[in-house]
Amino acid sequence: PARLVCSLHRNRIASSYLIGSDDFDEFKSDGQKEGTLFTPGSFACPVKFKTSFSLYERCLPAQVVLSLEADVLHSFAVSNRRGVFVYKDESESIFYMKLKAVSGDDEASDSVELLVYGLRQPGPSVTVQLSKLLQRKVHMLAVDALSTVLTKNPHLKWKTSDLLFLQSFEESYPPADDEKGVSSSLKVVEYAVPEFLYDPIMLLIYFRQNICGSTYFHRLQQSTEVGSSRRDNTSWQAPQNIPKSNSSNVVPFDPNEFAIFYNNAPSPLDPEFQPVCTLTTKGAEYSRRTGTGVALIDVTLVTCGGQVVQELNVGQNSSEVEGISLHTLDVSSLRFKKLNNDGDMPNYRILVSIADTALVREVLHSWIELSLNQVLIAWVVE
Repeated sequence: PARLVCSLHRNRIASSYLIGSDDFDEFKSDGQKEGTLFTPGSFACPVKFKTSFSLYERCLPAQVVLSLEADVLHSFAVSNRRGVFVYKDESESIFYMKLKAVSGDDEASDSVELLVYGLRQPGPSVTVQLSKLLQRKVHMLAVDALSTVLTKNPHLKWKTSDLLFLQSFEESYPPADDEKGVSSSLKVVEYAVPEFLYDPIMLLIYFRQNICGSTYFHRLQQSTEVGSSRRDNTSWQAPQNIPKSNSSNVVPFDPNEFAIFYNNAPSPLDPEFQPVCTLTTKGAEYSRRTGTGVALIDVTLVTCGGQVVQELNVGQNSSEVEGISLHTLDVSSLRFKKLNNDGDMPNYRILVSIADTALVREVLHSWIELSLNQVLIAWVVE
C-alpha cells in the first residue's frame, strides 16, 4: 500500500488495487488489466480522519460538494478518479480524500463529510487547517444562497432557519489564521435622540423609507411559523388602556416594524421611487466597502430606562412641547450623537443592532448613521 500511495501522489493516477471503481467514481480507465491476482481495492487504506459540515437548508449537498471540490481541493485532484484528491501533510505522510454528500431526514439535517484515507494519522494541516478552510467555504456558500434568494425576491418571508443562521454566523464562522473574528466592531450602537425631536417614531419612518431606497436595504418580512420571532417575546401585543389627550392620540405601535436587512447584491431599481432617494450614489460607495454578504439590522427606540417604545403619538406638534424652538437650531446640531457609558441618558435612544455575515460592520454603521442624519434634517424641514 505504501508504494501505491506514493505513486498516487507522484503521478496523480490511482491504481485500481488502491482505489477501486466500486468505492469512487471512475473518471477514465487507469490501465489495470483483468485476470490479475488481486482484486480492485485490495490495498485500500482505512479512514484515518472524518469530519462533517452541517449545511444551511437553502444549500443542496451535491452542489456544495461540487463547489468545494472546484474551489478548495482542485489542485490536489487525481486524474483518473472523479472526486478523489491526494495530499502530503507537514510530516511527509500521504493521504487521499473525498467529500461525501449526506442527506438527512429533512433539509435542516443535510451535511457534507470529509473522508481522509491513509496509513497514518493526518497532521494539523488536514485536521485543523483544511477543515477550517472547508468550513469557511461552506458558510460563504450558504451566504451566497441566501443572498441570491433575497436578490430575486426582496419581499421573501424569512424562515426561522434564516434568522438563526445570521444570528449564529459570527460564533460558527471560523476565523482565518490572520483574523481575530468576523468583525471586531460593536454589534450594537446607541444614538441619543435630540431633545427637540418630539416625534422620534415618525423620524424612524422617514429613516426606513430613505435607506430602503438605496436598493441594498429592505424591510424584513418575517414568517408566521412558530418560533420565528427575532426577539425574546414570541409575538407583539398592543398595550392595553392607552391614555388619550385632547391634543394628541396615542396608538399602539409594533417595534418590529423597523427591522430591515442588508444584501450586498442590490435589487433592481424602482424607477418611480428612485429619483427621491438620496443614498444611491453614496450607497454604491459604501457597498464596495462592506464586503459580500447579508446583514440583519434591528433599529429600536427605547426610553431612558431601557424600555422599548410601543406607543405612537399622533397629532402632537412643536408648540405643545415645552422648550422647543426649531427656528433657532444650529445646523451643526442636526445630527445624532453616539452614546457611551458616561454622562446622563437622554429621554430616548435609538439602538442599532447588526447581525452580519463577515461584512465590514463599521461601514454599515456609518451608512445607517448617514441616513439617520439626513432624515433628521428632513424632519426639521417638514
